[in-house]
Amino acid sequence: PGGAGSAHHLHRCRSDAVASGALSTLLRRGARVPEDVVVIGRGDTETASFATPSLTSVSCAARAAARAVMGLLRALPATGPARPGAVEVRPRLTVRASSAPAPQAPWARRW
Repeated sequence: PGGAGSAHHLHRCRSDAVASGALSTLLRRGARVPEDVVVIGRGDTETASFATPSLTSVSCAARAAARAVMGLLRALPATGPARPGAVEVRPRLTVRASSAPAPQAPWARRW
């Protein structure tokens, strides 16, 4: 383990629930989050905001994707068979206490 801001490990989990369980296990085993281990979940659910420490999470933009796909499906009967449409959504990172800012290079520090 290094000093503050020098995380050595990253746990990216498939959901906020899994990340919350990992976070709990790491803390019970004496890991310092985020100093030793950074934990990031997926979904940006209430679980992420209520975890201790609060959990950094990536939003999957599931609702936006569902709306876009439904729009494509609704257009099918009117247009007949067509080329498959593409759905593009942007994930959003919500930074919370389970991750730390990148450490600053020693040569970049101001004295």
